[in-house]
Amino acid sequence: MKRKDLMTAGVLVACVALVFGVAGCTQPQEQTEDPYTAELYLPHVIEDDDGTLIQLTPNESVADAYYFQQEGFVPYNTYYAKSDKRGCKSCHSDLMRLLEEAPYEHIGIGTGLDTEWTVTQCVGCHEFSNDYFTIENSFSTMIHALHGEVAQCWNCHDTSTTSDTSDSSMYLWDEVRHGKLRGISDIADADMPDTFTFSQDEISDEEYLFNLNAQYYDWDYLRKQNTVNGVELDEQLVKDWTISISGEVDKKMTFNLADLIANAPKETVPMKWHCVLNPVGGNGIGQVMATGIPLSYLTDQAGIKDSAASLLAIGADGFQDHGGVDLRLLEGKHVMLVYEMNGEPLTWNNGYPCVIMIGGVGCGCFVKQVSDIVFLSADEPFFEATGWPDLEGGITNKPDVGIIGLKEGQVVKTGEQLVIKGYADAYDETVVAVELSMDRGKTWKSFDTSATDVEKWITWEYRFTPEEDRAYCIAVRAVTDKGKVNTTIIEKMFVARSDIAGLAVSSEK
Repeated sequence: MKRKDLMTAGVLVACVALVFGVAGCTQPQEQTEDPYTAELYLPHVIEDDDGTLIQLTPNESVADAYYFQQEGFVPYNTYYAKSDKRGCKSCHSDLMRLLEEAPYEHIGIGTGLDTEWTVTQCVGCHEFSNDYFTIENSFSTMIHALHGEVAQCWNCHDTSTTSDTSDSSMYLWDEVRHGKLRGISDIADADMPDTFTFSQDEISDEEYLFNLNAQYYDWDYLRKQNTVNGVELDEQLVKDWTISISGEVDKKMTFNLADLIANAPKETVPMKWHCVLNPVGGNGIGQVMATGIPLSYLTDQAGIKDSAASLLAIGADGFQDHGGVDLRLLEGKHVMLVYEMNGEPLTWNNGYPCVIMIGGVGCGCFVKQVSDIVFLSADEPFFEATGWPDLEGGITNKPDVGIIGLKEGQVVKTGEQLVIKGYADAYDETVVAVELSMDRGKTWKSFDTSATDVEKWITWEYRFTPEEDRAYCIAVRAVTDKGKVNTTIIEKMFVARSDIAGLAVSSEK
């Protein structure tokens, strides 16, 4: 039977089956799958550049169809929903690399954690930029223009109509696909294993620490050029570098960095490096062992006036970030002039010779090549150092969670333990619980993380062994001590198969 004839026959048979099903016909006791049909509509399995096998569409069988099915099973996912031809990953295996290779250079998102960049993170940044972008809310305009000649609506979107036919909505397929596909096994919270563990001790490699590398100020260009060209660190820079304390202080003072390193007290502590712009699920977070001089050593000599309300750090090229950090956020926290990370001098990219780091806030105020610390009065603007503001006055990414290493549709071995890893953080608020769901958000299993330090991130692991050749989902959210729960849920589907060794990889994407 030719493919065209097969498709026509399949549609006719499906319609007839639906009529009989509605009329009350009993479902046959045995169902058989037509070998040709089953083979023709098998979900695609593709190989990512790193060798990971990806299957974006679950396998399904007659058992996944609740209603009457005709003899000669036709899969819903691939035949009717055409799921292998929908969503970003059906065309682009790696969105991060796509952006890095785009004609218009995107700010650097290629460093940081091994989290998979998806359209959810794109929307998280571009939906509302808080004045960081030239045109607000421009993502939809740009994406539709870029795809207008190469895609149809259904390739990227799903439409849903309620019982009131006047109320219909269009969604991004990638954000609703798990609820639209057959063949996913749901596991309720009561049946999930208690295999959750967490730590606050994990340290990131300084070389791969997340950096936006936005190109605005002189040192932005120098950092990038020196990094790309492998320029050695200039030791004379440390000897000549000065840091001034001014503003609402009793006495303006200037300190030489080399003298501070030689004579001032030093601390080495783990400190998180969490970008305020990091969209939920993004890679803009890490942690280093920071070695530096407590800022209090300098301010004790300069004297902070009672009128001081915020701290503004300024880079040697004049960079400053939208205002000062509220001094109340600094109480009881480490505030240091850092000159080493993980026991090594800073890299150019991370601010050599000196960067200011503040515990419990976002690293948007971690000014690199810092040269001036200015204490401002309450009349001066404040910088939102604890996340990405939204239009309603809240924070879009507090709490912030992500899944590390696991890709959407990743093929795993049935019967073998899978270690799922992720992170959680809430800037200045304590993450009191990490919650996981394996039934697509219907129920959540909560794990206590209340005994944690806001100056450090949380990395977690969850162990799960798939017992059947099925697709499964894992979703994560977090809860803070102020009762906040992230509304953007990060969820990954993975496909367990026992036949990985002989699995045929599709050349079609």
